[in-house]
Amino acid sequence: VFVLGDAAYLNGRKVDYEKTRPVFQLLVDAGIDVRLTPGNHDHRAAFREVYPEYAVDEAHVIKSPVPGKAVSVVRMPTCDFFLIDSLQENLSEPEIYNPVPGELPADEYEWLKERLPKWERPFFVGCHHPQHELTVRDKDGNPVKGANLAMILSESPRIAGFVNGHDHCWAKGWCGRGMEYKTYHKLTVPTTGFWGDIGYVLFRTAEDRAVAELVQTDFYFPRPLKPGEARPADWDDNIAANEGEKCLFRF
Repeated sequence: VFVLGDAAYLNGRKVDYEKTRPVFQLLVDAGIDVRLTPGNHDHRAAFREVYPEYAVDEAHVIKSPVPGKAVSVVRMPTCDFFLIDSLQENLSEPEIYNPVPGELPADEYEWLKERLPKWERPFFVGCHHPQHELTVRDKDGNPVKGANLAMILSESPRIAGFVNGHDHCWAKGWCGRGMEYKTYHKLTVPTTGFWGDIGYVLFRTAEDRAVAELVQTDFYFPRPLKPGEARPADWDDNIAANEGEKCLFRF
């Protein structure tokens, strides 16, 4: 199970993670591997207090390969998944709003640059933010000139797809891969409960492909209905329009 950010409600309070931990623990106790990475409503310090397995040199369960960031590499039957940390964090004080757009820290970028073009199995990159928001920044928050994740992915022969959350909707697109008439799909997955398309995505792998299938349970915007309030017709229209939606990623 991949959780693509925003396990906290608005501003990364420790109590939010304390509420989510028992829920995810049900999956872990059932033998299901659960991987989380931050979104713009998370804060790393509070997150690591409740999920110490993501803290470097502590529990050694996941132990992010990029110090200080929640990064995971998950080996699946026929492909691999790089779950990266795209949080642009406001460190002025705890429990404060972060910038909405994401970033790719320079150390994380260099780690990906070293590995992705050489990766020998089909792979996906997943994070909270869409690819176009991932400005590469140094430790002082300054953009790194010439650094671009899209360039790394275009130079990676085994890239199969890019998956993100953040936009509260199901949306498909594609990106060019080099100049060899090749493309890979990008997919935005819905939220599990906070406005917009509500649901989750089943991700099935095969020898030469993976298929992501939307399971949509609701739609609302900007807030849930009050008791006795009529449900807008366009909410159900949005659900109907997504019925049976899938995204095919070919290896």
